[in-house]
Amino acid sequence: MSERYQIKSKIGQGGIGAVYRALDTHLQREVAIKRLLPPDESESFDEDPTQGLIREATTLSTLQHPNIVSVYDVGQDDDGAFVVMELVDGETFEEVVQRGLLTLEDFNELVGQSLEALIAAQDKNLVHRDIKPTNLMVKWLPSGRFQFKLLDFGLAKFSPRPSKQTIGLGDSILGSIHFMAPEQFERRPLDCRTDLYAIGCIYYFGLTGRYPFDGETAAEVMAAHLQHSVTPLEEHRPDIPRRFTNWVMWMISREVEDRPKDAKHALDVFLNPNANIPGASSGATGRLVVPAGAVAGAATPGTGAVNPGTSAYVNPATGQIATAGGTGPVHPGTGQVSTATGAYGAVAPGGGPPKWTISTGPVTGATQTVVGGGKPVDMKKRWALIGGLSLLALVGGGSLLGMLLGESDEEKLATVVALMESDDRTGGDETVKLLLPYLNPPKKLKVSDRDALLQRVEDTLKELEGPGVDTALMNALDESTSTKVRESLMTVLVNRKVEDAKPMFLEIALRGDEDPASEWATQAYGFMTDDVEGTIDLIDLLATTESSDVRREAEKRVRQLMYEFSQDKRSRLATTLAEGVDPINDLKSRQACVRLLGMTGTGAAADKLNSLLKSTTDQELHLSALTGLGEWPDDSQVEALFELASNGPSPEVENGAFKAYIMTIAQERAGRDDDQWRSWWTRAFTLSGSDTNRKMLMVQGLAGVGREWSLDLLDQIGADPRFSPQVRQAKSQVRDALSK
Repeated sequence: MSERYQIKSKIGQGGIGAVYRALDTHLQREVAIKRLLPPDESESFDEDPTQGLIREATTLSTLQHPNIVSVYDVGQDDDGAFVVMELVDGETFEEVVQRGLLTLEDFNELVGQSLEALIAAQDKNLVHRDIKPTNLMVKWLPSGRFQFKLLDFGLAKFSPRPSKQTIGLGDSILGSIHFMAPEQFERRPLDCRTDLYAIGCIYYFGLTGRYPFDGETAAEVMAAHLQHSVTPLEEHRPDIPRRFTNWVMWMISREVEDRPKDAKHALDVFLNPNANIPGASSGATGRLVVPAGAVAGAATPGTGAVNPGTSAYVNPATGQIATAGGTGPVHPGTGQVSTATGAYGAVAPGGGPPKWTISTGPVTGATQTVVGGGKPVDMKKRWALIGGLSLLALVGGGSLLGMLLGESDEEKLATVVALMESDDRTGGDETVKLLLPYLNPPKKLKVSDRDALLQRVEDTLKELEGPGVDTALMNALDESTSTKVRESLMTVLVNRKVEDAKPMFLEIALRGDEDPASEWATQAYGFMTDDVEGTIDLIDLLATTESSDVRREAEKRVRQLMYEFSQDKRSRLATTLAEGVDPINDLKSRQACVRLLGMTGTGAAADKLNSLLKSTTDQELHLSALTGLGEWPDDSQVEALFELASNGPSPEVENGAFKAYIMTIAQERAGRDDDQWRSWWTRAFTLSGSDTNRKMLMVQGLAGVGREWSLDLLDQIGADPRFSPQVRQAKSQVRDALSK
């Protein structure tokens, strides 16, 4: 290394190399120096890998942006390539979130600064590929404001066209996996929308303190991404305007084509209050979406673990559909970052980093919700604080009423408010008619106040008791032309468990993209369905719809029901799926049915999936069939997967089968012989050979296998220094499991 740079200390080390604090003796400033490891040798380069790294770093040095860590210099010496870059004295975003969640103001700053950084990178056709909280620094300025800095483009590729995913060695895939897009696991082409998915996951993480896609093992997290098992953001943060929560959910859409086309598109929509967000026409998407954990039941609070057989219920504290054992939403004032916002970022109280604290509320019985590590919050007492609206203030505020509704309507609204505040929920069809207009609150109210009023009206309708209530609600659903009102009515009918409404839900769902309420109706029908006949209706809907939103929601609910059903019920569904796959014209629908077929665990399903692998050259269908085999409810397909991974009809099938094989044997199943289990992993090690991606899949899988022999296998993989950082993290997870 040039004598210009004097190493002062080692900052840290990751998969892509070591980072040092150094002094630039020419300019007398501190810098960070990173020594990089070469990329995966399986990739093809027109030049020596070291020269390729130097070339990329040289191009990065031209990317000057206040929200991207600057590259100052690049060079090469006897120890290899090194990059000199800006030294950021600050905290990682992960450390910031550990102290408290983002307020709306800070969220706005994060979105603006981070997307401006991606716009600059995308202007040079640069895909980062490894955006995560530890790659986002928060720098506190002397003024007390903050500045976000995106760093570590070590995994990035310059990509004017989509590029295939290569699982590199950067900062351990075990740390990145919560923020990786589905196409990265599937080794499909990547482009700028892959980064939008990752940054969307970061926004979700910053607002909730939770990973949007979670699990106890790497395999479970991967499955959550691939199956899009995510709790809608609005369930965790009902205080955030719905257009923002919908926008974040749009960023993390399962399918690449369903996301914004690039960072500029995403930012333009974010800044435009009147912009239409795809899949969120009502501005209220999420209250009916199947919660996280749907892959195998409900999520265990704080762990991401899944418990088979849990069912949906209505959370009495929020009126929202949740899952037994699930966690409640984060409410205003419960562990959020509290800062004022300046022109260039939020102002930290006192001019330095803010002391973010967790507020505590009174504890009262069944309405408690624990948030952010603080004490439970009394949700019922705090409902009116959403957006700062007090409905009781509406009753007494004559001037406000006159401004919003005209003097003649004051008495009517006062009656409505009195009804909502009363403990008496007795009423009838006339009461429904009185409340219905307020499912579309006055437009002159600010968004947060309208949301609060809407929520109280819905809650009252859910609890209303008396003759003709259900009929009046269904008639209103049939007659209304407002998507927003229809979605609210479906929410109410689901909570009231009105079976007669199910055909109406299915009829709306079948309209697909012709009806903006179809996605909501699919969710509603799914929540009302818990038998084989209803599940077959969902499969038929999945097979015939051309709407990606309807397809996604139908598959999600069928998947959840599959986990809850007995083998006999799954066998009945297998017949429907196996016979129905071939006639399906829409490729996406066909792939979804193929994936579901594997979950039935029948001989007919196995025959059909293996037949598809042999009879078609469609790579996407091959991957779906392999996913199906990998989701088999027992170990009966282990040998078939290993054979396909060893001698498949194409390299794509072999790689896909190897991944499905690892995902299968990574799961701990009752009654499995331990010696047999170890032998499956041992032969996987042999089969992986020198393939970097296969070795990385093994590390991910073994991290969740709490056995002594897992450590032995990880040591063998770790003998290759390229895998040392990942192996260390995996071994730490195994030791933690063994100690419990």
